[in-house]
Amino acid sequence: MDAKEIIQGLMSTDRDNVVRASWKIIHSNDPHVLQVVSDQFPAISEFVKTLSPNSEPALRDYRFAPELAVEKLKCFNQADVCRCSLYPASNSLDPEEEEDLGFIEITKEEDHLEAYTFEYPCICTHCENRYEVVLHESCHYPLWYWEKLPV
Repeated sequence: MDAKEIIQGLMSTDRDNVVRASWKIIHSNDPHVLQVVSDQFPAISEFVKTLSPNSEPALRDYRFAPELAVEKLKCFNQADVCRCSLYPASNSLDPEEEEDLGFIEITKEEDHLEAYTFEYPCICTHCENRYEVVLHESCHYPLWYWEKLPV
């Protein structure tokens, strides 16, 4: 998906397109794509505010993805704010995936199988903030809880 397709997806009336485009932004580390999309930030931000809630019962409101994408674009537009500042606000960001994308480095992995949890101490590769991430396997999907550690 190129920047134009991402913008079209984010501004779409099709929920699947909105969510797919949102995750492209959330996972992107391409400054060109992020800049082109950021140029449309005011319109995207306003559009996301108008998205309708789920019309049927759901485990999670689909709007969390476009809202997180808007927050990522805000971070991109503010040089002094690292994208890792978004981690504590979302329980849907997988530290292993973030590591594969080059955003963090997991320093070790500890399992606590008796409690059905995994802990991931990690460090941001951009600003070197440290986080403790705890994975809880729920009945429906995994949840990652990010806590920023003191310096």
